[in-house]
Amino acid sequence: MGGRRDPHSEAFLGHHGGMRSTVARALVAFSAIAALALLPAAPVSAKQEQKVAAFFIDYVPHAISINEGDTIVFVNSDPFGGLGHSLTQGTYGGAAPKFDSGVVTLGQEKEVAGISSLPQGEYVIQCSVHPPMKGSLFVDPPARSPVDAATPIVTEIIQIITGKR
Repeated sequence: MGGRRDPHSEAFLGHHGGMRSTVARALVAFSAIAALALLPAAPVSAKQEQKVAAFFIDYVPHAISINEGDTIVFVNSDPFGGLGHSLTQGTYGGAAPKFDSGVVTLGQEKEVAGISSLPQGEYVIQCSVHPPMKGSLFVDPPARSPVDAATPIVTEIIQIITGKR
């Protein structure tokens, strides 16, 4: 058989040669999808509750980061807070705040109204009882899962396999 060609094999490959490249593309695509399955899973973007406290005329934590749709429960743990504290959006020019806990007295906690509907952005928080008491709130879009992130890649792989790219 050394060097001798089988005319039937050549005819078959000539007619079905494109099949080999399709199979090769499919193997590459499935390998890529399998590799995505090995990525560590990110936490599912479930709505979360975060607690923020008032202590010694400050917010703890001072800077708060949440995802869109999350909630904040404000706890007053400041024994020197007098009338109490609030977690309110600091506004200027008489604008109504987008979120406000109302005044919370020592030892009490309350969910801050309006937090879960805030759009992405940065907000100043301020105590309505003690205006110098300020902090920051950062609202980010919810995290995407690896499946969501992989969807464009999978779509492109399918387009390559089907020859629609």
